[in-house]
Amino acid sequence: MLELIRPAYACRRLLTVLAATLSVLGASSAVAHAQSAPGRVYFTQTSYTAHENQGELPITIARSDDSGGEDVRYGVRHVDAQPGLDFDTVSNTLAHFEPGQSTYTFNVKIIDRGMSATPVTAIAYLFGASPQGLGDATGQTYAHGPVNSPITILRDDPLDPRNALDPVGFGSTPADSTAGTALAHPLAESPFYVARGHSPAGQAAGHYRHTRPSWTRALQFIGSEPGAHRFYFWNTPAYPAHTVARYLETVAARNPGAVQQLSTYSLVHTHCAADTSSPAFIRRYTHWMQGLARGIGNFHVVMFLELDSLITTQCMAHNPQKLADRLTEISAGLFVATGDLYTTNSTVVRGADDGCLVIDPAVTAGEIAGLAADLGRLSLRPRAGFATHPHWDHVLWSSGLGADVPRYAAPLAVAVAERERSALIDGAQKSAPGHDLELFGRLTPLGPPADAIAWKGPAALVVTHQGHAPGHSAVFLPDSGTLVAGDMCSDIEIPLLDLDQADPVGDYLAGLNRLAALPVVRVIPGHGTVGDAAEFLRRVEADVAYLVSLQRGDEPHDPRMLADWLISEHQRQFAHVTAGRG
Repeated sequence: MLELIRPAYACRRLLTVLAATLSVLGASSAVAHAQSAPGRVYFTQTSYTAHENQGELPITIARSDDSGGEDVRYGVRHVDAQPGLDFDTVSNTLAHFEPGQSTYTFNVKIIDRGMSATPVTAIAYLFGASPQGLGDATGQTYAHGPVNSPITILRDDPLDPRNALDPVGFGSTPADSTAGTALAHPLAESPFYVARGHSPAGQAAGHYRHTRPSWTRALQFIGSEPGAHRFYFWNTPAYPAHTVARYLETVAARNPGAVQQLSTYSLVHTHCAADTSSPAFIRRYTHWMQGLARGIGNFHVVMFLELDSLITTQCMAHNPQKLADRLTEISAGLFVATGDLYTTNSTVVRGADDGCLVIDPAVTAGEIAGLAADLGRLSLRPRAGFATHPHWDHVLWSSGLGADVPRYAAPLAVAVAERERSALIDGAQKSAPGHDLELFGRLTPLGPPADAIAWKGPAALVVTHQGHAPGHSAVFLPDSGTLVAGDMCSDIEIPLLDLDQADPVGDYLAGLNRLAALPVVRVIPGHGTVGDAAEFLRRVEADVAYLVSLQRGDEPHDPRMLADWLISEHQRQFAHVTAGRG
């Protein structure tokens, strides 16, 4: 395994940027608003709908009083629709009304890519009207802008007919079987997509191009070959049509006409389904596969359905014992188990006398029971637990892990968990029912001092801040340079803010500043994949870029905003932060 650790100056540079950002964003701004004249300027519709093949969507601005001149600014920005792929954005543009002119119409270009997929959304907005104020088509007036009208792009082209003998549409025309000639292989002439610099190998080649030329050449060779993009069942939405379509649309624009290879890791096996999959799991799987197919739509795809051989091996060998060990040792004495729901990580640290520290065990009752069984097979007994923050998926426990084991958290996190216990239980019951509620959220405050976990094992330092949740804490293991980050530093989630706080962006940046100061060798996020030192710094930089865009009122272009729920959370955060700027 190759591991890249950036030089110390990179950390210093990052800390300098964070400090400057905190200073700038901490300053408040006041905006003077001129007194508006009677009347209003508004979109003639509160929402708009466009078809995939529509070409252009006309949008009309009207005003209630046309007796004088009028200026107003408008634009169209993306939400989950992709600029340049689904539509063309409209930058902030001045609309001028002459006296007697009551309407002004502009067009939004809708790009037809032949898609049959779930709808996507953009936003048309108005701001800066003068002398009249802003309003909407219902008669409502607004003191401040922008005033938004959503645009739904339906992506409703019909499904193309498919030839069963040439399913991807690129094979040779089959010969007439009566003539005795062989049919062409349906994939023989298919141009498969090659990701090159966008592939993991291509990205690694970019990292090493100056320091390891021989590695770069080898990695570029790997990146020049077709590969399969994997959609995991457990880290995509329950109905992944939008996520799949977004990826395929991006690839098709990058390499028109190419056939994309996709794979999925989970496959319910007919023979072993009774041993490996509950009826509820099979229903979830079926729904997910239907979403996968919906997202593929008219795209040309070769799909690999990959069986989980670890789970089904013993079943297929007619052995009643099933292999289901998901606890992976990523470093000496350091284990991680990744759950299906939300790609949630449980971390285990081996201590003295076969004891262990368990951090954020999660997330379903079955997965926590499996974690306890895995620890038993390793002859490890939990001696201490730690909850990084007071959200329901991080304060779980079971009797299998030890009903009397002390479970610690920062004092503020403990107080919040006690105060909001009923709401936390409701969240767990809704998303992952079946937990032991007697042990749920039963935490002990650290310290004093509250800067380390007292247990018989490797030093476990606690770094507490207010980003994401009150009393949010990361655990740093200095012996291995491992940062157990809680719900931060994720490769699959944007920063999720605690909007109940006075300065949620500032709190989050302050937390990142503390984490970036640590000599991190690897990072384990609460949700996502384990990363090395370079990946840790990349994630911190990505989080800072997102937060700065949010504070400036700019739409961030963050590739992690794929899942529908993340897009919704971003919209909620964007509205909250931009409202605070006004």
